[in-house]
This record gives sequence, C-alpha cells and structure tokens, in this order.
Amino acid sequence: MFLAATLGTLLIAFAVKVGRIGYGLVAIREDEDTARMLGVPTERYKMQMFVLSAMLTGVFGVIYAWSLGYITTGSVYRTDFSLNMIVYSLLGGMGTLIGPIIGSLLMVVLTQVLLGRFLDVHMLMTGALLVAMVLLAPRGLVGFVRDYRERQRAHSARDRAS
Repeated sequence: MFLAATLGTLLIAFAVKVGRIGYGLVAIREDEDTARMLGVPTERYKMQMFVLSAMLTGVFGVIYAWSLGYITTGSVYRTDFSLNMIVYSLLGGMGTLIGPIIGSLLMVVLTQVLLGRFLDVHMLMTGALLVAMVLLAPRGLVGFVRDYRERQRAHSARDRAS
C-alpha cells in the first residue's frame, strides 16, 4: 500500500511540476505580486496545493494507521515523522522529485544498518553527518551531483577550447 501511494504521489508531483500549475507555483515562489500582475491565479493555486498536500497526507495517514492495526496518540502524533521528512528532503535535495527518495534511502540505511550498532552515539553521528551535508552540499545530494557534472562539463569544454 505504501509503495502504491508513493508511486501515485510521485506521479501527481510530476504532473504538477511539469504542468501549468507548476510554472505558476514557481512564479509565486519567486515573486507573488509580479505573478499576480501577470495573471497567475495565486490564491487559487495556493489553495489547490494546500488541499492536495492535505489529501496526500491523509492518504498516507490512513495507510499508516491501517498498517499499525490500531491508533493511539503515541503512535500517530510523533514529531520524528515530520522531522524525518524534512531531513530526508534536505539530504537528498529540496525541490526535486528524486531527492527525498535518495535522502530517505540513505538515512534509513545509515541509521538502521550502519549506525544501529552504535546506539550510544547514534544521534550524535547522524547530527554531525547532517551538519556536514548542509555545509558541504546545501542543495542536497542531487544538487551536489548536478553542480559536479556542470563543473566537469565546463572543465572539459575549456580543455577542448585550448
């Protein structure tokens, strides 16, 4: 169920990103007043995205509750879920579709598999890694790889020119 919901969410996100509303949202992000003057229905787009995000959150909440088999305040109202989503997005690359997936895979493998044996310093090592990532790759892993490829292309173009 989670996999199907994730694939559905990725399809929806891709459709939004490449569609008219995606370009409108980019315009709103850059300068909302200018976007409004250019005819972008800013309030409608923001309301639609709010409803869409609430709907997707509700779908995943229902699937999570179904997978648990019961609902308690301790199992549902957990701040680590929200923080994990932010950390995964930051690590992988905000504003990309593949970035949060890469970030979540990396963090789950790192925290559950590699650092699982170091329970005393698990959180310290995870925090140090995240601080290093924010300082060394502020656009996430996807942004870091894109920047590296662009530098390589520029370097090879200079070599061919000289």
